[in-house]
Amino acid sequence: MTWRILSRLIAVVALTAWILLSASTAFAGEANSRPDCRSALAANDNPAAARRAIRACNLELGNGELSAQRRAELLVHRATAYGYAQEGERAAADLVAARAMSPADPWLARMIGETYVQLGRFADAERELAGAIELEPHPAAFQARCAVRMETKRYLEALADCETAHSADPSSRSAVLTAQIYRELGRHASAMALLENAVASRYSDAATLRLLSSLYDEAGRSADALRITAMRRRAPAPR
Repeated sequence: MTWRILSRLIAVVALTAWILLSASTAFAGEANSRPDCRSALAANDNPAAARRAIRACNLELGNGELSAQRRAELLVHRATAYGYAQEGERAAADLVAARAMSPADPWLARMIGETYVQLGRFADAERELAGAIELEPHPAAFQARCAVRMETKRYLEALADCETAHSADPSSRSAVLTAQIYRELGRHASAMALLENAVASRYSDAATLRLLSSLYDEAGRSADALRITAMRRRAPAPR
C-alpha cells in the first residue's frame, strides 16, 4: 500500500467519524425530518446515490431561513456526497464554508486538512493540520501530518508526528507509518521492534505483517519472514 493510499484512508476514517458523531449527537433530534441530505452518509462509493444526496442537500441549502448550525450540518453532509462523487475540491470548499460557522471546531479543522491530503494539496494540508493540532492535539491529526511530511520526504519531521500519534493511540496503521519512516532512515532494528510489539500486542493486521516480513527478509532472517508470512494469511485485511 502506497503512502498516498494510506493518507487517503486516514482521511476517510476521520471524516466518517466526525459525521457520525454529529449525526448521533448535536443533530439527533432532527434526523427523521431530513433523511434525504443525510443519505450522503449511506452513499459509500455509489456515485448515483451521492448525486441524489447532493441534489437533496442543494434544495435544503437553498432555504434562506436555515440556522448557522443547520447550514453547517448540511454542508458537511454535501461534502461527504461530493467525496463519494469524486469531486474532492467541492468537498473541501463545503468543509471550509462549514468551518467558517464554527472556527474553533477541531474536528472540522482536521477534516479540511485530511481532505487536502486526499487531493494532494500537501502545503494546504499541513497548514490546516497545524491549526487542528493547535485546537486539539489529537493523535489522528499528528498521524495525518506525518503522512503529509512523508509524502514530501521530510522524514525526521514525519517521524516526530508519527511517534506522537503512535504513543498516544497505537494502532496497526500508526505502527506501519512509523516503521516505514524508520526504514527510510535506515533504522531497520527500530522498525522491526515496533512491528514486533504490534504483533505481540494484538493490534497488527496484514499490512503490519507484510512490512515486518519484508524487513526480516532484508535482514536475512528467512525463517522469521516465513513465520510472519504464514501469520499474514490468517490476519485481517487493513481497514
